[in-house]
Amino acid sequence: MRRFLLLAGSFALTIALLLSCSGDDGQDGLMGVPGSNGLPGAPQPIKVLLAGDDNQADIDTLEVVLYTRGFFPLGTTIRSWNLQDSIPLVSQLMEYDAVLVWFDGGSVNEPDSVGNTLADYVDAGGGVVIGEFYLSNNWQLQGRFMTDDGYSPLRSGPAGGTGPERRLDVTSMSFPLHPVFNGVDVRGMTYWENSNYSNPPLDPTATLLATDDLGKNAVAVSASGKSIGLNYWPVRQAQASFYHHQALKLVANSLLYVGGAFE
Repeated sequence: MRRFLLLAGSFALTIALLLSCSGDDGQDGLMGVPGSNGLPGAPQPIKVLLAGDDNQADIDTLEVVLYTRGFFPLGTTIRSWNLQDSIPLVSQLMEYDAVLVWFDGGSVNEPDSVGNTLADYVDAGGGVVIGEFYLSNNWQLQGRFMTDDGYSPLRSGPAGGTGPERRLDVTSMSFPLHPVFNGVDVRGMTYWENSNYSNPPLDPTATLLATDDLGKNAVAVSASGKSIGLNYWPVRQAQASFYHHQALKLVANSLLYVGGAFE
């Protein structure tokens, strides 16, 4: 199942008002890496696919929140695909610059096929951001994306989260000026966690960008720059009773980065 949203200025403003999403100017913290003149550049619009093994209502919530809170430049398109319904083909993924994939207790019958498809997509130039619970051994993603070096920067590990909230350890940040942190209040960033979260091992070719306040791997990027691992569940951060603005901004920045928006 696919849903479509286009970031057109007037329509976005209407939706935002209806959802009482005031306070965001639609371009919150969107600054790219410096150009040749030393001035910050602006990220380019990209095409994003949210591919979740999740309740459709929760996928829709994430889609609307990412759409209305000004995390992406105008002109970005966001669509969704419920992996409980079907697994997209590589040719279908190639319609997008970046794909966010996560799991929440649904029913992906072929997790190895999903992983192989994502690896083929990256090989073809696509960008992938992966989140929990695909990083937990109980529901791990399989296939080449998780088993071969150079794809997922975080591998799956045993569940053992403590909850209810984690925060980034700013002293652990190896590249604090990395574009994924653009406009993110890293000192104030928190995100929801429960006992099913893992401490995912780092792929041997990847770069760890940050750990959480308990020393668990939290944010990592692949050597190619086409994959980012985030050790949290994107949907929960978008739900009203658990909302975490900075964590969602990091999701958006990660999609912009792997999607080539800062180039």
